[in-house]
Amino acid sequence: MLSGLGSYEITRAGFGKCQAIAEECLSRAAGQQSKPPFIMGHLLLGGTLFLKGELAPARKHLEEAILIYEQDQVARRGKQVLYVQDQKSTGLCYLGLTLTIMGYLDNGLRAAESGLAHSKSLGGLHTINFSLCYLAAVHHIRGDSLSALERATQSLESARELGFATWIGISQMIRGASLVSNGKSEEGLAELGRGMKAHAGMEATAYQPFAMALFAQGLIAAGRLDEALDALSQALTMSEATGELFYASELWRLKGEVLGKNGSLAEAEHCLREGIDMARRQGAKLFELRNAASLCRLLDPLRKQAALRDILAPVHDWFGEVVAAPDVNDARALLAGRTGT
Repeated sequence: MLSGLGSYEITRAGFGKCQAIAEECLSRAAGQQSKPPFIMGHLLLGGTLFLKGELAPARKHLEEAILIYEQDQVARRGKQVLYVQDQKSTGLCYLGLTLTIMGYLDNGLRAAESGLAHSKSLGGLHTINFSLCYLAAVHHIRGDSLSALERATQSLESARELGFATWIGISQMIRGASLVSNGKSEEGLAELGRGMKAHAGMEATAYQPFAMALFAQGLIAAGRLDEALDALSQALTMSEATGELFYASELWRLKGEVLGKNGSLAEAEHCLREGIDMARRQGAKLFELRNAASLCRLLDPLRKQAALRDILAPVHDWFGEVVAAPDVNDARALLAGRTGT
């Protein structure tokens, strides 16, 4: 019952209630021998903390849930699929997103791919669809739009065929965003609109700021900057109201980029610096890198050199020289263009 209540609250962005349910779940589990209640408590906490943008504690609880699950499986020598959605698959899906945003790009992708592989080994169709959808999201966030398009299309087709309404809207939104990233802005915008409508039809509040960010990117690509700015302002207001902050630094970045295109340079700089500060507080290295790169592109040549040295270079160096990802490559190219390099 606590699991069902937790799922209900997290879907509707009732993060305070969900966190209380998770803590109650762990408290009750302490008096039992059964491991699944412990796993569920850690999963609920991990998922809730992720959505709130508290990435490091989210990672800790998700990894603990996966560890207990695996230890329990060794003891049972079997498989467990509980509450429709397998617990290890759920943990790996959320962990994939968490690690990716934290900047551990390869580990994040491996977690999401492991989630799909585990789901396929169990054979549960709902679990497979869930894992496909989250893997598509990981690909999108790390900047691999072709892989995101492939996985989102698979997830959407499966959800429609099997009647899993939960995953139709989110799959459509990621698919639409991927189409936009591949130069098909009008087709992508239409798909994004359908996805947002389907997601809202589920009475889901969680992931709405994320959805509005994807839609705003489509509007930006189509040159509809005023509409994009309005969508981003609404998304930031909703993010603050619900406490869903995992994508807030991206909202600030996109708003800053739109304002920069409109010539409002001071306001744009304010937004990008807000994005950098938020990403630093959350430990969201990938989003810090993006905001820093956008800020460097915005500034005049003299101030740009200082920003490259003091803001972009440190976060770029954190990723290391061997990482090959679009955002890291973009930052590397900006730094390579510095005077005297």
